[in-house]
Amino acid sequence: MSSNSKDQYVFKRHYRAKARLDLQHYHWRDTVGYLIHPQIVVEKKNDLQVLDIACGTGIWLSDVSRVLPSSACLVGTDISLVQCPPKDWLPSNVELQAWSIFDEPPDNLVGRFDMVHLRFLGFVIGDAELTSTLLRVMKTMKSGGWIQWGEYDHPNNTIVKADPGASSSDFEALQGRLRKGKTHPTWVSGLERVCQEQGLGSVQSFRHMPSRDHLPSIMDSILMGLEELIPNEDKEATEELERMLAGTAKEAGNGVAWTGPRVVVIGQKA
Repeated sequence: MSSNSKDQYVFKRHYRAKARLDLQHYHWRDTVGYLIHPQIVVEKKNDLQVLDIACGTGIWLSDVSRVLPSSACLVGTDISLVQCPPKDWLPSNVELQAWSIFDEPPDNLVGRFDMVHLRFLGFVIGDAELTSTLLRVMKTMKSGGWIQWGEYDHPNNTIVKADPGASSSDFEALQGRLRKGKTHPTWVSGLERVCQEQGLGSVQSFRHMPSRDHLPSIMDSILMGLEELIPNEDKEATEELERMLAGTAKEAGNGVAWTGPRVVVIGQKA
């Protein structure tokens, strides 16, 4: 099924971007402490079907294949699959399919899955697109199926310092610059409510904070991502972002970091 949607992914898909996504996965897993939330019990189901939407590099699928029965069918979808490993290097029960979450799900995905996993879509989905996106996702779920959606709550990020007297002027300037458009999604705080409004049951939201010993490495991944955004800007904005980013990297080296909640929302389809 071909996609009629424009690719709204704002980051790159080169080898450094793939390494960044994998690093984010390991940070996330260590912070939240699970791949599948403990309240989602699916591993005992016969003919278990799991969908990872916007699967990126496929790293969550590879990891979760080690904790689910080998009989489980794990499907990864994305508008582009170029960041995923070759099929022969994936676990034997993982399959991939091109699909944009801005399109209606193809027939072979509708009503199929016991669990649907989504993550890191804050810079892809706009505030006005959340409800329609969720409704399309819900079409892929079986009755009784679960959704697990994880996002960074960017508006609630704060600046922390190892030394209270350290300068953070470039952090503050860059944070102000980023708080525009899709680099500052506000819908994450309302995700639990929207899931409830669209009829999901057993909806709960969980907030996890990263440990401080992870902050330097987390900052490295953030800076890597911001570098990918620079070529998307015009010349004047590029020069401004390059200056801010260089200053922010220097301040990060002096023990300054952004930290904020990692939000996981779960719910069950009636």
